Amino acid sequence: MKLLYLLPILFLFSLHTTAQNNNGYWHGKERSIHYQPQGEDFVCTNGTHRFNRTLYGTNTAFRVEAGDLPEFAMYLPGMGGNLKFGLIAGNQSKQMVARKPIIVGNELNTTINNQDGNKTLFVRLKQGHFTWWQPICFTVLQPSNNITKKEPKGSYEKVNLAPYFNDKVTHIFTNKYLSPRPTSTTLQLPTQGIGNWCYLLTMATIDDTGLRKLAGSKDEITLPNGVPFTTPNDSNKNNILFTSQWDNYPNEKTITLADCFIN
Repeated sequence: MKLLYLLPILFLFSLHTTAQNNNGYWHGKERSIHYQPQGEDFVCTNGTHRFNRTLYGTNTAFRVEAGDLPEFAMYLPGMGGNLKFGLIAGNQSKQMVARKPIIVGNELNTTINNQDGNKTLFVRLKQGHFTWWQPICFTVLQPSNNITKKEPKGSYEKVNLAPYFNDKVTHIFTNKYLSPRPTSTTLQLPTQGIGNWCYLLTMATIDDTGLRKLAGSKDEITLPNGVPFTTPNDSNKNNILFTSQWDNYPNEKTITLADCFIN
C-alpha cells in the first residue's frame, strides 16, 4: 500500500518540475539561451562568465575550469595556474592584457587592463628574413600615491680601481685554465672554463662593447639612483679584477679603502 501512495506523489512532482521548466523560469529567474547553435558549433557572443564549466581529466585529479572568456584555470592537487589566450592574424594580435598597442620604431606604447598580477603579451619581431612572436612577461601593480623617491644625500667620491684590474672581462672564456688539475682519471671542466664532459667545445662570447660605449669620454657610468662608477672606455685597457682558484688569477685580492670616504 505504501508503494501505491508513493507513485502518485512522484507523478505529481514530475508534472510540477516539467511545468516549471517549460514556463521560461528557473528558480524564479527568467531563463535565456546562453549558447546559440551555429552550424555544428555552439557560439557564445560577448560572454562574461568565467570558470563556469569544468572539464575533468581521465582517471586523474586534474581538471580545467573553462568559461565564456579565453581564460582557463588548470588545477592539480598541489599545482595549478591560469592560462589566457589571444588572437593573432597577420601582423596584428589582440590580447586580454593590453589595449591598442602602438609600435613606433623600437618602442611599444600601450594601455594595460586594470587587473593586477603577472601578465604576458606577445609582440611580433623581425630580424633579417626571420620573424617570430616574442613573449613579454611583466607584473601589473595597483597604482599607489605613497611612493616617494629618495634622493641621495651628499656627494660620492669614486675609487680608482684601475691599478687593481688584471684583465678584460671579455677574456674570461678565452683563457686556458690548465692548473691545478687532478692527476687521476675524472670528469674535468674543459680548459676554456665553460661546458662539461659531454659538451667539451661549449663557448660563450662576452661582449662589453655596450658598457665601454656607455662609459664615454668620462670613463664613468651612473646607476639610476645616482651612484657613479669608473670603468674604462678604451677597449685596450683592463676593466675587471678576477680572482679564481685556477692559477691564472690570484685566489684573493685586498683593496684598501682607508683613504676613501663618502661625504
